[in-house]
Amino acid sequence: MSFFSDVVEYKDYLRNLLGISSLTALQGDRPGFPMKLGASSTMANPGNGWMRLGNIGSVDSGDITTFAMSVNTLSPVVDMSNIMAAAKVGTTIRINPRANDGVDYCFMRVITKTSMESGTWYQFDVQIIFATPGLPTSLSTGLPSYIVDFYYDDGIRTDVNGNLLDENGNIISGIDRGTYADMAALSPSANDGNYFHVTNFGVNGKPIRYQASAFQNEWIPDGDQSISDKIHRLYLVFPEVSASAVANNGSGKCRITMTGHLLTAAVCVPAGAGGIENVKLAITGGTSWTPGQYNILAVPDANTVDIDYPYTAGLGTPTVPAKGSNVIIDAFTVTLPPLGKRTDVRVWCRTLFTPAAISKQVKMYLDGTRFGQAIFNATGNAMAIINQGFENTGATNSQRNIFHLNMLDDSNQTGNAPLDLAIDTSVSKNITFDLQSTNSNLVIGIDRLRVFLRGV
Repeated sequence: MSFFSDVVEYKDYLRNLLGISSLTALQGDRPGFPMKLGASSTMANPGNGWMRLGNIGSVDSGDITTFAMSVNTLSPVVDMSNIMAAAKVGTTIRINPRANDGVDYCFMRVITKTSMESGTWYQFDVQIIFATPGLPTSLSTGLPSYIVDFYYDDGIRTDVNGNLLDENGNIISGIDRGTYADMAALSPSANDGNYFHVTNFGVNGKPIRYQASAFQNEWIPDGDQSISDKIHRLYLVFPEVSASAVANNGSGKCRITMTGHLLTAAVCVPAGAGGIENVKLAITGGTSWTPGQYNILAVPDANTVDIDYPYTAGLGTPTVPAKGSNVIIDAFTVTLPPLGKRTDVRVWCRTLFTPAAISKQVKMYLDGTRFGQAIFNATGNAMAIINQGFENTGATNSQRNIFHLNMLDDSNQTGNAPLDLAIDTSVSKNITFDLQSTNSNLVIGIDRLRVFLRGV
């Protein structure tokens, strides 16, 4: 007996030396519940030890939407009733080959779960998170046996769209996108805390982000949201008088007669960095004319000006706004989304002008009603920042302008008084701008314009 005792002791010695604490499992097995994957994608009782995947033929593209599984595993039989009953929205299910050398893998998240035939099998609506190409069925050769395991998370988590979910799978915060009308159709109270990206407003392809508020029962712009943010570098100069004739300047461009226009080449056609580049003359009408702003090419004499507009036969005399006229610039028109009862609209504008003690103005309108104005009439400085706007005061048809927020000392003054507007902003409206000079040969222009919403 001493021989057998020595053998047992030697076996124990080897176990301790090698760290073997229990009998080894079958070579290559993974931990989990063994199941077989059926070839049918029909959601029905797959039978003990079997499971089924919907749309199995297109698993590579993540089209699996349903999953059926028996509560009993393949041999050895284990009843998973309690485990499967505990699965809920957000539970993840992983399927991988039983042998460790298999590469097929499927990872999906439960959307809904239904107990079938008194709990003998379960049907899950699922969303594929990841699947390797070519996941075989039970009819495929090799690796017919799979291991299934479940992962539960009862805390806050996210779904595949980035929405935050609570323990019951309810979306408690998320991001969606679409038109303003799509968002307006959603209840702010039911979506409290959720975000929405409005795609049909905004600048440079960037949507506007809103957040739902049950307390205010509104979708509110999430911080400062740009509606327009552009560098324009558009500067106008006004003549003393309007045009009286047009002709070919000899180079195929238009030479406009404006007798006594008082424009000078030094202002209108500056050389180098000493003046404001790209000074333009406004054309607002005339037979065969396209309204717009056109570069001044030359000032030949006190009665004519050449502009960068092709001369063609049949051109009528253009309409050129003279000093004291307001010129609305289409390029500055900004379309606003419908505004809530607690929304500000801010206008930030960098303007360039000729330093002179004569009025040069930028005016701002909401659907034709002026809400802001900046007047530059000092001899110092040649640039200023306009920071104005309006706010809805508890109703979409009641606004108060935000005035006297201009900067850069006394060269930038305001000419508007406190003003209440009465414009329905529950529908889309336009903000427009015009430029004006009360004397000729003075430049006034907008270098950069930004319009943004601010939720309150």
